[in-house]
This record gives sequence, C-alpha cells and structure tokens, in this order.
Amino acid sequence: MSDFILWLNSEMGARGKIQADIAKTEIVTDAAVSNLFSGETKNLTYEMGLVISKATGIQLEDIYVKAGLLPPKPDMQDPFIKDMLSKLSQLTDEEDRALLGEIIVTFIRRTEGRKSKPRGK
Repeated sequence: MSDFILWLNSEMGARGKIQADIAKTEIVTDAAVSNLFSGETKNLTYEMGLVISKATGIQLEDIYVKAGLLPPKPDMQDPFIKDMLSKLSQLTDEEDRALLGEIIVTFIRRTEGRKSKPRGK
C-alpha cells in the first residue's frame, strides 16, 4: 500500500469517513475508488482529488501534496523564507510588477527550452 493511501486512510478515519463516502458522490465509479485504494491506479487524477476532498473534508492542496502532485508547503519558520518574505513585503507596486515580469519571462524561457530539446537525448 502506498504512503499516499496509508495517509489518506488515516485522514479519513480521523474524520469518520470510509471509501464508500467517496464512491457515493456519483462523480466517480465504485471501481475507480476501489482501484485507487487497492493500488491498481498508480496516479491520482485531478477529478479524483476533487471528489476525495469534497467527500472527506480533506483540503485539496493537502491531497495533491501527499499524492506527489504538488511540492510540499514551505517551512514558514525557515530563516531564508522569512528573510525573503520580509524583503518582498518591502517592494513597491512597481517593483512587484517588475519582479513578476521577470519571473514570467524566466518561466517562458525555461518552458520553451524544454520544448525545443529532443526527448531522450
């Protein structure tokens, strides 16, 4: 059983929820829920994550983090993160826009770079 399923079972148990609570949403099939919990389904889908969140009350972001679809939340007590947040809070609106523009340009360049490289080489 995967770490994700062990965590999910634990979270559901703490909330008094069972697999049938997910299946009865009528959005996913009983078989899809069964396949997820048995390990036959290896990857959590966006739709299944939403259904689990609605049926159990577990935060969607927590589900995606535990499933490995999102990176873990940063440690807000980490001195580096605290320092960066402090510096960012001191930026003017104009500096905010400029920084966001740089982030977008960097993201686009990295994304385009990945697209242009042949796979497997």
